Amino acid sequence: MINRSSLSRSSNIELKDKSVIKYFPSTDTYWREFKVYERGLPMVPELISYEEPKWIEIGYIEGEPYLNMLPEPELIYLLADTLGNFHRATRTDNLCLCHWDNQPSNILYSQNHIWLIDFSESKFSFPEDDITHLLLFWCAEFSPDILLTLIEKFIYRYQIHLPLNANIWQDALACSLKRFNQRRFSSGHPLHHLKKEQFNLNVSYVSKLLSPSRSN
Repeated sequence: MINRSSLSRSSNIELKDKSVIKYFPSTDTYWREFKVYERGLPMVPELISYEEPKWIEIGYIEGEPYLNMLPEPELIYLLADTLGNFHRATRTDNLCLCHWDNQPSNILYSQNHIWLIDFSESKFSFPEDDITHLLLFWCAEFSPDILLTLIEKFIYRYQIHLPLNANIWQDALACSLKRFNQRRFSSGHPLHHLKKEQFNLNVSYVSKLLSPSRSN
């Protein structure tokens, strides 16, 4: 659970009764987050007040990292709808706003709602960059038989909102895998909860997910 005691240990967070004030070490990170919250999208906390370019105050979300709730089928659909709507709402040509740091602690489940938080690394890119990175957390968590069902349900539902490009998918996955492993290594987390062989098998499945023979 993401709660007040865990948040209060962060030096750049100030907790109020129903809100969070986040202070920023750089102008760049301030604007990355502010430009997301000012859109007023339904899957991000409410922007309450701000002082450019020092801090923003947003609504506090008491939620659980969504990965703790999987493999609940209804949560898969809810997650796919949330991310699909977020990407579609921010889309310009073939690019959309990508979270880029979509680890489970930044995607919270609360009262049948998915919330996206912490956009300090967000950037415009292909949606495939966000989706492949998201799926790597599943590859590290679930056995291949469970993963297959989860991903097929998720990808089918997500593409109701926004199609994914098979030609972009492979390069996006390679970049996401590099980023995923680097971050886990630097944070001291184990690279995979599963055996390496199982993780690699899962990644191989993801790499073939949008191959031409499967895309129709």
